[in-house]
Amino acid sequence: MRTVPPPGTPFRFAVVGDSGDLSPESFALARRIRAGRPDFLIHVGDLAYPKGTFRQLDRRFFRPYRRVLERVPLYPTPGNHDYGSRSGYGMAFAPVAGGLRAGKAYAFEWAGAHFVSVPSPDVAAPDTAGWLARRLEGLPRDGWRTVFLHEPPYSPGVKRVTPGLRATLAPMLEGARARFSSGPIASNALESASGSRISRREGRSRTGRRRARAALRSWREALAEVVRGA
Repeated sequence: MRTVPPPGTPFRFAVVGDSGDLSPESFALARRIRAGRPDFLIHVGDLAYPKGTFRQLDRRFFRPYRRVLERVPLYPTPGNHDYGSRSGYGMAFAPVAGGLRAGKAYAFEWAGAHFVSVPSPDVAAPDTAGWLARRLEGLPRDGWRTVFLHEPPYSPGVKRVTPGLRATLAPMLEGARARFSSGPIASNALESASGSRISRREGRSRTGRRRARAALRSWREALAEVVRGA
């Protein structure tokens, strides 16, 4: 057993999401994570499609990640496929009772860096929003503060954003040093930082492919600017 290292100790971790399809790629990704020997693993949701039942979690998450979890601590956050009346997420991954949490939200510290997990559908709820705001405000401004959740406040695709998520979360994340989320990189369309949009039909043409590449470059440049400013 390894304990959490003291503040200032270098460490590395892996982040994965939307892995619950039991595809060959999901097994390959798990092997790659294990080979990287991370200190811990963050999963940003949708651990098992389509409904996250106990049986689906066993086959689509614990089976591919069995050897990873033998030695790597796991810190998950639920995705939209991890909710529902038959979901096993709440029993399998519920935060420790009495910990720093609000509902399925929780926080932990690793080598002096602070991490906060927030379920996307609960972000706008008053108790979760208030807990998250107080949690972030109470952390050192010069340290690493990482927030992770399933659904991003902004997306280059056209996926629907949970009502209230962006308005609640975006102002809080201005002070975070890193943010991790899942969701689509591209869905029915690619959308650049300037708001241009390329449909699937357009994407089949040469002009559409050029526009798609330009949109992706614009999005990557915007993302790089955010990383540089963090």
